[in-house]
Amino acid sequence: MKRLIIHILGIFLALPAVAGEGSGPTPLDDNHLLGPAQLIDNLTIFPVFAKKPSEFKEVISLTHALKDGQAEIRELGAQTGPIRQGSSSQVQAQPQVLDGAQVGTLVIENKGKKHILVLAGTVLYGGKQDRLVAQDFVVGPESTIPVGAFCIEQGRWTGNRMGQTTNGKFGAMEQLATTSVRKAGQYKGNQGMVWANVSKVNAYNMVSSSSGTLFATLDDEHVKAQRETIAKKIRAHLQASGKEKNLVGLAYAIDGKVSGVRWFLNKQIFTEFRDTIIHTAAVDSITAQARARQAEKKRVTAPAKPEDVAAFVENLRSVKVSQRNITSGLNVNEIRVTEKGFKQDCKMIDAFPDPITTDFLAE
Repeated sequence: MKRLIIHILGIFLALPAVAGEGSGPTPLDDNHLLGPAQLIDNLTIFPVFAKKPSEFKEVISLTHALKDGQAEIRELGAQTGPIRQGSSSQVQAQPQVLDGAQVGTLVIENKGKKHILVLAGTVLYGGKQDRLVAQDFVVGPESTIPVGAFCIEQGRWTGNRMGQTTNGKFGAMEQLATTSVRKAGQYKGNQGMVWANVSKVNAYNMVSSSSGTLFATLDDEHVKAQRETIAKKIRAHLQASGKEKNLVGLAYAIDGKVSGVRWFLNKQIFTEFRDTIIHTAAVDSITAQARARQAEKKRVTAPAKPEDVAAFVENLRSVKVSQRNITSGLNVNEIRVTEKGFKQDCKMIDAFPDPITTDFLAE
């Protein structure tokens, strides 16, 4: 028995230290808890659990809808059917019309029976230039709506991308734009800032393209290989974190500082977007490391603390809604802003009070 105890203690002591290990879940609000952390290089990952997940399940991600042939994204000038218009309060880039297409607006058609949830920062490739989605949208079953967008490819305005004709249509990557780029569009509403941050991200990762697209980084083989290595570790941690049926999101920190928190109504909806959120955190981590190398700074590998995440969330929960955007879809987006960052609740109109997804992003 003594040898067995010594053996077990030896195994325990040999395990890598994990931020927050040994402590219980940290409350984020009345329904959400922060699980144990995992440190991966300069990235700290926390699972987010719901005490009482919603039963609403009629939701699919845009990437899955496209793969199943249940959705189509196209330039506004390439529309083939009627568009149900929404409120003019929609946040988007300044309208610019070229060759019949509008730079700041795209069209999403939902051909299926489920709602499509489109996250702000979703990166789209094709059309006459690559874009990112300006804010969260819920596209109802069998409906077609316009959505706000920002350009992430400054040097192309043609239906030919990488030698292939796009026919005005787009694909979507299972990845959001890097935090600096997404923030410039989603929360700052500044196209010039979007372009500036795309250039910085590409420069940090030492990649380039003739058109200056963000996909120079996102499609780079070296970046993708690093991303998948990190993603595997994140998936393994989420699977081992317990309470899997209540797993509804994740929080992450870069260089010890909280970067983002995102949760959904339930595990099923989170699973639709799990890899999208994981890939986004991974590329943010890779870009931060590349930036530090170029600046010849020592790499920061200090983990973030659970209480840091809780304080960040509380800071944004405690203020009043500063902007309420009724989109052209079936949702309204309520935005809160503090010196720490931004919070957006995506609520389905006339459905239920809880947001279908809540997004926190650091300033």
